[in-house]
Amino acid sequence: IYYDRATVKKVAHLIRDPFDNVVARFHFAHKIHKKKGDAAEWSYSYDKTGFREWCRMLDAKFASQEKEMYSADVFAAAENVPCHGEFYQ
Repeated sequence: IYYDRATVKKVAHLIRDPFDNVVARFHFAHKIHKKKGDAAEWSYSYDKTGFREWCRMLDAKFASQEKEMYSADVFAAAENVPCHGEFYQ
């Protein structure tokens, strides 16, 4: 994104814990599916158990793409990190 220097008066940089971002994505996904009434597509409870299950689903869903994208060392290191793919978004 490019902003003209003449129009920008202040800049704020927000720094957030990456894990908080992953949890926020879970909350957002839960809210969207609940609003849509997607009980068939969304079966994760709104607690730490549901979050962990959601992470396992994402890890399994994107494992083949991640294996191709990451080097073998990075893939092996990230394999046991819950929601590891979410940290790269």
